Amino acid sequence: MDANKKARVEDDERFRQEAAAMNQKLMLSVVRQHELMEALSASELRYRRFFESANDGILLLDADKGTVYDANPSIIKMLGYSHEEMTGKRLWDIVPAKNVKTAKVAFKDLLQKEAGRYDNLSLEASDGRIIEVEVISSVYEIDRTRVIQCNFRDISERKALEKQKAEFYAMVTHDIRSPLTVISGYSDILKSKADKLDAETNQAVTSIINSGLNIESLIENFLSISKAETGKLVVNAAPTNMAELLQEAGSTIEQSVRLKDIDFKIEAAGDLPKAMVDPNLTERAVMNLLQNAVNYTPRRENHP
Repeated sequence: MDANKKARVEDDERFRQEAAAMNQKLMLSVVRQHELMEALSASELRYRRFFESANDGILLLDADKGTVYDANPSIIKMLGYSHEEMTGKRLWDIVPAKNVKTAKVAFKDLLQKEAGRYDNLSLEASDGRIIEVEVISSVYEIDRTRVIQCNFRDISERKALEKQKAEFYAMVTHDIRSPLTVISGYSDILKSKADKLDAETNQAVTSIINSGLNIESLIENFLSISKAETGKLVVNAAPTNMAELLQEAGSTIEQSVRLKDIDFKIEAAGDLPKAMVDPNLTERAVMNLLQNAVNYTPRRENHP
C-alpha cells in the first residue's frame, strides 16, 4: 500500500472515530436535555399543585403593568370573583378606596426591594366585604418577564379578636379606675388632715395611697400590653435622670417592703448621665421588677 493510500485510510478511520464520538456526545446531550425537560415539567407540576391547593390566596402580577395574570382558587374564593374576572385587574382595583394610595405605595416599594411583608392591608370582595389581610410578596422572573407573587392571608378573625380584647381591656380598666378614684380622693382628704390623726392612722392612710398607686401602675401595665399587642404602644423617649427614677420607683413599694420586714435599699450614683428612654414605661418596668423581688423574697424568720 503506497503512502497516499495509507494516509487516506488513516484519515477515514480518524473521521469515523470523531463522528462516532460526536454522535455519542449528541446522544448524551439529547438524553440530558430530555432529563432536564422532565425535571422542569415535574417542578412546574409541583409548583402548580402548590399554587392550586395553597390555603393562602395567591396572585401573580405583571410587575411592569401591575395587572393580575393568574390567581389561585383560594383568592378567588376569598374575593368572590371568577378567574376571568380577576385576570387583568390591578392590585389597587381590589382594595377599598381609602387604601388605594397605600396599595400603590406598597407596590412601588416592593418593586425596589423585590420582597416585602405588609400587615395592615385590606382587600374588597366582589360583594363589598372588607377583608383584612397580611401579605408576603416577592419579585422574580419568568420567561424574561418580571413577576410579582403576592400571598394573602385572611386575618379578619384575628383583627376582630384584637378589637374585642382592646374593648375588654378598656372596660376592665374603667371599672377598676372608678372605685379607685373614690378611694384615692378620700385618702387625699385624710392625708390633708394628717396633723389631726394619730401616727397609726396616718400610716394606714399612707398605705392606702401607696396601694392605690400600685393598682394604678397595674392598670397602666394592662393598657400597655394591650397597646403593644395591637402595635399602638407609643414610646416617648426623653432625657431621664435614672437615679431619680429608681428612687421614685423604690418609694412606691416601700409599704410592701415594710409589711414583709425585709431589707431594701436603692443605691444609684448621683452623677449618672441622663438616659434617652420613656420615663413612664421605664419606671413601670423597674417597679414591676422591684415588686416581683419583694413578692418572692421570704419574710424574716422572726416576723410575727
